[in-house]
Amino acid sequence: MASHYDGKKFNSPNDIVVSSKGFIYWTDSPGGLVIPGMVGDDLQRLSGHAGRCFVCHQKARSASPLRTAVYPNGLAFTPDEKQLYVNDSRQALIRVFDMRPDGTLRPRPAVPQAGRRRSRRRRRHEG
Repeated sequence: MASHYDGKKFNSPNDIVVSSKGFIYWTDSPGGLVIPGMVGDDLQRLSGHAGRCFVCHQKARSASPLRTAVYPNGLAFTPDEKQLYVNDSRQALIRVFDMRPDGTLRPRPAVPQAGRRRSRRRRRHEG
């Protein structure tokens, strides 16, 4: 599986789901970048691609970014694997995507998270 994107290490891969067709989706959140005691090459730095989801096929070594969420934290397929849900923690939304045969995603309208109110600031910055 891929360990880098655009010549830089992933920051802190977190969530992962694997489709029955062999596509691997994961989040790379900006959290957990620096761990006390890490130095030199072990020190993770914000690479500029944190806060994205990535996809690669299990037989590939390269990853492709997916424009999915501000702060992705949580992934799930529908039982028929026709849609992927991405929890966008900072926006208090659940993003919904249709799965295409080539592993890419088509966005659908987002769903507000139950029990969470979105601030005016969050609504204003949503694009």
